[in-house]
Amino acid sequence: MNIEVKKFRVILFGLMLIGSLASGNLYADAGEDAPDNDPERVLVADPYMELRTGPGRGFPVFYVEERGKWVRLLKRKTSWYKVELDNGQVGWVDMDQISKTLLAAGLERTLKDSVADDFFNRKNEVGFVWGSHAGFSFIGISAARKIGDTFSIQAEYAEVAEVFSTSKLFNLNLLSHPFVDWTFPPYFELGVGKKIVAPIRSQVGQERTDSITAHFGFGLKAYVTKNFVARIYYRRYAWFFDEFDTHPIDEFAFGASFFF
Repeated sequence: MNIEVKKFRVILFGLMLIGSLASGNLYADAGEDAPDNDPERVLVADPYMELRTGPGRGFPVFYVEERGKWVRLLKRKTSWYKVELDNGQVGWVDMDQISKTLLAAGLERTLKDSVADDFFNRKNEVGFVWGSHAGFSFIGISAARKIGDTFSIQAEYAEVAEVFSTSKLFNLNLLSHPFVDWTFPPYFELGVGKKIVAPIRSQVGQERTDSITAHFGFGLKAYVTKNFVARIYYRRYAWFFDEFDTHPIDEFAFGASFFF
């Protein structure tokens, strides 16, 4: 068996083993947020609050509550809250209106209270990255899925524009997020992948090469605005040419993702 395939299978098995230990709640929290057993009560601060029949602007407004009335927050779905009024009316309110209400203590509800909770509780991310790979510009796309409170699995595809060739990178990464409640949470990663180098034009002695890669890295993420997050990271690759030859590669990149 090719030595690169052996290395790939050993590293991949290790990542799968670590991931499986963290994946106990992979699908347990899918769908809507669970109802709150002790709903939070907030005081309407806007001149009025519009209740809709469903979580979206396409649903009609069926009731309008006025300023100074108390409402209970029952659950959240994307950027909408399901609320209950003191008169028994139940409907959905846009997060922007909830963010302007007052807590029972009389303090204004902050952006982090009403919006950034989604960032800390996100399940999926889809985005793109751009940066420098071995000194050459590259751009890529990625998709990630949480497999526990502090782990996620990420798949990536990227293309590197080199002088005489174009490289394609395929990566499978295991990310660890040990400080999920930080404003700028750091993360750490291990990954394996494949690098395909194809010459731009025919040259003497130069052919397409397929090689196995492995890497480690670390980065920072930051909540930007509703459903968007930015990140910056550094990676150190080991590029396996053959059984006895490896080549280290540094990668620096910025990225942006849409989470849901």
